[in-house]
Amino acid sequence: MKVLLVGVGGVGEAITAIAKERSWVDQIVLADYNVRRAEEVAAKFGDPKRFPVEFVDASKQEMIEGLARKYGVDLIMNSVDPVYNKQIFDAAYAVGAHYMDMAMTLSEPHPDLPHELPGVKLGDYQFEKA
Repeated sequence: MKVLLVGVGGVGEAITAIAKERSWVDQIVLADYNVRRAEEVAAKFGDPKRFPVEFVDASKQEMIEGLARKYGVDLIMNSVDPVYNKQIFDAAYAVGAHYMDMAMTLSEPHPDLPHELPGVKLGDYQFEKA
């Protein structure tokens, strides 16, 4: 399995450490806005072919799609702030990759009657596309 990991902070590093021990993970692309951080994590695992590093701006769906296509990933793993869930989820959906994250999309109040009617509930964005 090939994985595009979006976000290589503390959680992303932990995901990578676990993935390293799994023989079914052929490659995990370490993509982050802070390339230096991604390079530091990659250096800890010592296999640049299995853990390549890429720059990504998680707010740019087309950039995520491009990396997913470049590496032919099976899964996009989101380990960044939930404010980027829509872009990353939509990128996975667009390229036909599986999607996994740490949290659902955030709730949003009803635009006109926030105290009377529910808006978009936690996770509804993903569920409506499933």
